[in-house]
Amino acid sequence: ARQGLLVTRQTLWDQLDALLGHLEPTVEALHAYVLSADVIQADETRWPLLGTEGASKWHAWAVAREDAISYRVLGSRSRKAAAEVLGGFTGTAVTDGYAVYEALANSRDGPGFTLAHCWGHTRRKYVEAAESYPKANEMIDRIGALYAIEARADEARVTLDVRGAMRRTESRPIVDDIYRWITTEPALPKSLLGKAIGYTQRLWPGL
Repeated sequence: ARQGLLVTRQTLWDQLDALLGHLEPTVEALHAYVLSADVIQADETRWPLLGTEGASKWHAWAVAREDAISYRVLGSRSRKAAAEVLGGFTGTAVTDGYAVYEALANSRDGPGFTLAHCWGHTRRKYVEAAESYPKANEMIDRIGALYAIEARADEARVTLDVRGAMRRTESRPIVDDIYRWITTEPALPKSLLGKAIGYTQRLWPGL
């Protein structure tokens, strides 16, 4: 319009549709490259629809490796959608506690990947509980100690073998202590602290 041209919505749509044909092979190649990694991160979030404030039937899915990320915008966050995003991935996927990932990982007809759950999502549950239940800070401190070990490894730019040794000798005792805490700390199941403990217990194999 600034150039004095009248361009209809249909023309713009046709241009986007034509562009899709050029970009789609690159998009698919990028997605395949991400899924070829041994370890990826996977997550999903609501994708807003224009003109539907506060409501959406779409979800943006993301899979990422160290040097690349791929997105899919799909009509749901169902197991079927997760299978479409994760394709034939057979490595380790770092995820939150969304049950669809676990169902897909354990499915006989699924990709058959291994789940590694996210300590950041776990920590968030205790942060939410801490205001009403100060005991939650004990878990926040324990998770913080795990973070500190990883930060030291990052700062020293250690090899994967050295990082693995640090995890076995330094992180493992903390993880064992966390397990002792979540299996002995009394809390009402429906309280924020109880829900945080229950969440941690449910995801423990992946943590």
